[in-house]
Amino acid sequence: MDDKERVLTLASAARKAGFDPDDLKVMIAEGKLDAVETEGGNLLISENSLKLIIKESQVIEQLETNQDIITEDVKKLLSQAAFFIERQESELKTYKEREAASSASIVYPQAVTERSSIFVLPSCH
Repeated sequence: MDDKERVLTLASAARKAGFDPDDLKVMIAEGKLDAVETEGGNLLISENSLKLIIKESQVIEQLETNQDIITEDVKKLLSQAAFFIERQESELKTYKEREAASSASIVYPQAVTERSSIFVLPSCH
C-alpha cells in the first residue's frame, strides 16, 4: 500500500463492498486484499484493492447470472425436444396400428390342402 493511498477500516470496507467483515479478513489472509494492521490491532484496507475485489465479484455475479440464463434456454430446448419425440412416437404408433388393421382386413386365399371331389348328379330325362 502506498503512503498516500486512501484506506478504509474493516467495517467501512465491508459496508462499501457489501461483504461480511469475516469474508474480507479471509481475503486479506489469502493475499487477495491489501491491508495493514495498526498498532491497536485494527485493519486498514486499501480502497483501490477493495475496488478490484468489488469489480471481480460483479464479474463473477454477472457470469453466474448468464449461466442461469443459458441453463433456462437449455431447459426450454430439452423440453421442446422431448415433446417432439413424444409426438413422433405417437404418430409412429398410430401408423403401425393402421398398418396392422389394414393387413388384417385383407383376406388372402388359402391354399387348398385337400383334393376336390367332383360330384356329377344324374340327370332326369
